[in-house]
Amino acid sequence: MRKIKILILSTFFVLPNLMYGIVGLGFNVVQDGGAKIGTAEYQEGEGLLLMTMETFELETSPIGFGGYIFIDLAGWAVELEGNAVGALYKMDFSNVITSYDS
Repeated sequence: MRKIKILILSTFFVLPNLMYGIVGLGFNVVQDGGAKIGTAEYQEGEGLLLMTMETFELETSPIGFGGYIFIDLAGWAVELEGNAVGALYKMDFSNVITSYDS
């Protein structure tokens, strides 16, 4: 009986060192209320080549999604991760030819 207890206890110490993840998969949702783009005005060029762009604060908080996958094969790992995040904001653009107000 004592040998069985020793075998079971030693298995708890040896197995975690030998176990590795082979395949992993995950998904996430991103909602960041703290990220804000402040107002800014940018001008470039002179005369007929003058371009003006003015941005305003975000209308909504950024929201997005993402995912992660990995495969571990004999010590070589292949990993892929991606996230896409978007938000609505207002901007005004103008040059000699056209102007855009959102």
